[in-house]
Amino acid sequence: MDTGTVLKLIKCMENRLTHNDLSLEHPGPKAYVHGMRAAFTEVKNYLEMYIESQVNQVENEMNRGE
Repeated sequence: MDTGTVLKLIKCMENRLTHNDLSLEHPGPKAYVHGMRAAFTEVKNYLEMYIESQVNQVENEMNRGE
């Protein structure tokens, strides 16, 4: 997956988590909303780690070339 797409996904998830959209879209039990929030957070964190690993890889390659 390209970096631009991953960054867009992260931003979208951050927006949904900070604007409390999940509770508005899912008026069901609070446990369900909490579970959705936890799932979004987990995926967002995973994608952020992916981006960080990509940045580290590029930095390492640049340092080798010096």
